[in-house]
Amino acid sequence: MAKTLTDFEESNANWRTCYLILGQGAVDGAHHKQWVLDRVLRRLAGADYPLLIEQYEQDGSKWDTGIAP
Repeated sequence: MAKTLTDFEESNANWRTCYLILGQGAVDGAHHKQWVLDRVLRRLAGADYPLLIEQYEQDGSKWDTGIAP
C-alpha cells in the first residue's frame, strides 16, 4: 500500500521540510517562494547557516530571505 502524508512522523526533520514546501511553497509571489527557500536552506545548513550566507555574499551577491506568507 502506498504511503500517504499522514504516514510520516511530524517530528521527522525531512517531513517538516516537505510539509513547509507543500504548505507554503504554493503561495503566490516570488518573495514568498524565496522565504520558503530560505527556510529550507536554514534547516539543511543548521548552525552553519550564517557562515554559508557569509560565504555566498563574499562576491557581492545578496541573499534574499523573502517575506513570510
